[in-house]
Amino acid sequence: MQALLAGLEAMPEFLADRFGDLSAEAARRGGPDGTFSPVEQCWHLADLESEGFGARIRLLLREERPFLPDFDGARVARERDYRARSLAEALRAFRAARESNVALLRSLPEEACSRGGVQEGVGEVVLSDIPRLMHEHDASHRAEIIAWCQAGQGTRPFVRPRSSSHEWSGATGSGATTRSAPSSSHCASGRLIRKASAASSASICRTHSRPHAFSQSATIKS
Repeated sequence: MQALLAGLEAMPEFLADRFGDLSAEAARRGGPDGTFSPVEQCWHLADLESEGFGARIRLLLREERPFLPDFDGARVARERDYRARSLAEALRAFRAARESNVALLRSLPEEACSRGGVQEGVGEVVLSDIPRLMHEHDASHRAEIIAWCQAGQGTRPFVRPRSSSHEWSGATGSGATTRSAPSSSHCASGRLIRKASAASSASICRTHSRPHAFSQSATIKS
């Protein structure tokens, strides 16, 4: 778990490196395929970190086999009008929530990791699953953010991510490759959904109002 936590600690800096000096106009530009703008990305991550992952961690510690509600990211984004809000505040909110969650997870005794519950739309989970789900969720958003930067949507050139055992890099030139995260195209309240193939039934979640890379015919479900 400690290696995963080290990777989770890097996400606030990843956001700050790419979005920290954007103009207000650039921060509101949507990404390729209708994905979130930078300010929407950061508020989604901040609210899910606090009200999704943080709440689940605390429920698992406090209650016996609790029900863990879904975080309806698409609805929350609409109701809170993320695009009209402050990017700087979103970056600060995400950093604070992530640091709090990582500190709490680091402090847990080993026996606490087996505490379980039932997450809406996922099923049985235990506390030790949460860092992995957080990491998978981060990875799907890193892919979107790198795509946004490569599309030239911002006011600064694409910056190659710092490499670590839990970070993957975007392509920066011909022949460059990405690691496995970009092949996963949609996140669902902290769980990763693989890109649907033509032979399989499309299944996406409610994290975004605009599906990342799924067809318009995909069925939205929690």
